[in-house]
Amino acid sequence: MFLPRGGMHYKGAKKHTEERFIEIDMGYICLFPAKSLTFYSVGNDAEWNYFRLDSYDDIKPIYLNNIPLDATEADEELTELSPSDYAPYEVWESGEEYQGYIPTENMRRVCRYYRGAFVLFNTRSPYNLESSTHNRHSLFSEDEFEFYIKGCARGRFGLKYNEFIFEAKTYVNSQKSAKGCS
Repeated sequence: MFLPRGGMHYKGAKKHTEERFIEIDMGYICLFPAKSLTFYSVGNDAEWNYFRLDSYDDIKPIYLNNIPLDATEADEELTELSPSDYAPYEVWESGEEYQGYIPTENMRRVCRYYRGAFVLFNTRSPYNLESSTHNRHSLFSEDEFEFYIKGCARGRFGLKYNEFIFEAKTYVNSQKSAKGCS
């Protein structure tokens, strides 16, 4: 499973108590605002098939509201004191009271995503085995990523991002020229 920043092994998922969120177990708990899950069948070669999990666009971070976020920020580490009752991560880290938040017996560390997409590939897929692809899906729209993976499956890009970007820009420019745009 590839998160907005890299890959992990998927162990399971279930509905979370926070509305519109699912809880994904990857050896640690990720909370993700799941808007849609789409399966992509890429030709006759199943090793390129994947699932894409997209998020809602209106989810806000809980404790990062006053910190400027760059385009790569997609999650925040939190302490979940009880279901959907969050505190800063430092409560988990210290195990002691922090800014008025008191640790609980059943608290746990969670990573709460507020934007981005996850993709799930077979563990032995070429995409998964190539470390340079980790986080690649976050650079593309859903349609661009599908175009990229189909091109990789046909051997056009060889999983090389720069080859895709060159071809994509060439394609976009040819479409503009065909329509009389500059």
